[in-house]
Amino acid sequence: MSRENPGMKRARVDFVVCAWNNREIISSTLEGIAAQTIKDVTCTLVDDRSTDGTPAMVHERFPWVDVVVKERQTGPSSSRNIGWTRGYAEFVVFLDSDVTLDPHWTEKQIRLLESDPTICAISGKLLYAADTTLLFGAYGAMNRYGVVWDGGRGQPAASFNVRRRCLWGNTTALMVRRECLERVGDFDGDMFTFHEDSDFGWRANIFGYQVIYNPEAEAVHLVHGTLDPAKTPDRLIYLVWRNRLRSILVNYELGTLLRYTSVFLLLSLLEGLVRAPRKPRLSGLLWNLTHLASTLRRRRWVQARRAVRDRDLWHLFEPGIRGPGYGFFPRPNHRSWIGSARSAADAAQDIPVAARDRLR
Repeated sequence: MSRENPGMKRARVDFVVCAWNNREIISSTLEGIAAQTIKDVTCTLVDDRSTDGTPAMVHERFPWVDVVVKERQTGPSSSRNIGWTRGYAEFVVFLDSDVTLDPHWTEKQIRLLESDPTICAISGKLLYAADTTLLFGAYGAMNRYGVVWDGGRGQPAASFNVRRRCLWGNTTALMVRRECLERVGDFDGDMFTFHEDSDFGWRANIFGYQVIYNPEAEAVHLVHGTLDPAKTPDRLIYLVWRNRLRSILVNYELGTLLRYTSVFLLLSLLEGLVRAPRKPRLSGLLWNLTHLASTLRRRRWVQARRAVRDRDLWHLFEPGIRGPGYGFFPRPNHRSWIGSARSAADAAQDIPVAARDRLR
């Protein structure tokens, strides 16, 4: 376990951990990295202006971790970009500060990546720390209207045992090939947080890569949620609605964009006008109008490098209009935390009652 510079032998894996006020929980995440069977790794922790002493604690207890404190708070999306560009390893693992990896997680993901050069990113099975018999998530799911969710959430941990290709993987714990990162590009820093991982995975598929869910690699997720939905529900709603539209505008081909965006906007406007809270939803949509120039610049860059048509990716999208994104069309077993003013904390994390009670 060592820090690295261009004059040293390149590590095999660079871990990038995002942190913000995680002093009380981050130790298990870093201990999990140290316990991996693959030892030739580096770790960069990017701190988003914590006020609870997280950087100092990590400096003292984990001297092998390279701690970077940002000059201003810009969210996990830019933190990941800062972290991965500091390293040189062939593989990069993006890890949230409330996740503990199984000791063999890295080894299993590398084995699969090395078996197929078209694989860009690999996620694994995420279990609730409060109840490891339940899934926090398996594969990244999305319908054609831009609604994303973690496939398998709340289902038995013993399920979803078949490897599958998917549209995206959750950056809660995600391994990415560096060569793919360099070609597909950074996470969208303008998103701050939410949808930046689904946007990245979608773009990787557009560029001709695969994103894979590997059930053999397991991790435990505390679901700490620094952006507490009980305290800042409007902020979370705003970011989801804003970033969902941004990703659609950037990634779809023109014909597909015209076909699905009209329905998307109609549903979004109806939801924003009829269901409370209205302001964050409508503000999220308005943001895309005021930032249209930057979105179009990003769109031109993505579309110029497109290798796969939208129609050739349809099999990776979930069917229909239903999903955990619109209160009018809820998907069974997927409560929408952006479609209800009730119990924001419970709905945002979508934790089964038994597990949720143990988290309190």
